[in-house]
Amino acid sequence: MIQTLCVSILLIACQANGMNEELTKSLNSRPPLTIAVVGKPPQVAEKNIQFRQIELGNLKEGKGYHALFIMPEYQKQASEPQFKAIYKKLNYPIFIMGAKKSVDVYMNDDIGYDDLPDSKDGMYAIGFAPFESKEEKQTFGFGLYNDVESKEIIKGTYSLVFQKIYEVLINRSL
Repeated sequence: MIQTLCVSILLIACQANGMNEELTKSLNSRPPLTIAVVGKPPQVAEKNIQFRQIELGNLKEGKGYHALFIMPEYQKQASEPQFKAIYKKLNYPIFIMGAKKSVDVYMNDDIGYDDLPDSKDGMYAIGFAPFESKEEKQTFGFGLYNDVESKEIIKGTYSLVFQKIYEVLINRSL
């Protein structure tokens, strides 16, 4: 039984790793991305991703980025009303990494961080594009492959987020 479980986990990791390598290769052939990060920048497989650490209080100066990542230790602070007002003015997507709450906590002025229970939807990363029309916001969610939390699978999830950033940038330029 334990051997079967170990073999299954190894197969899942190998499948995820094979898919990650193809996606990483594809992403590395694209133009570089510069991503603002509130918190510690993540370790990723892609070579053309530049992270710039910023503080939430400096978001007003957040020009020149392709996206914003808010890391787990800043999630509650990032949901405060003064930051929600700033998000609405940014011209790039925002992603909450290691998400514990619904994206509504960061988009809706009437919902505070403690107003909603922790999310059980399996999303590791959530995001939204604040520059879309007021009637229709674009939101994103990314789970972990087979709900397995390992360094390689988390890197694969970041690759999917980078792919989404490129898609948003392309769609905005049309």
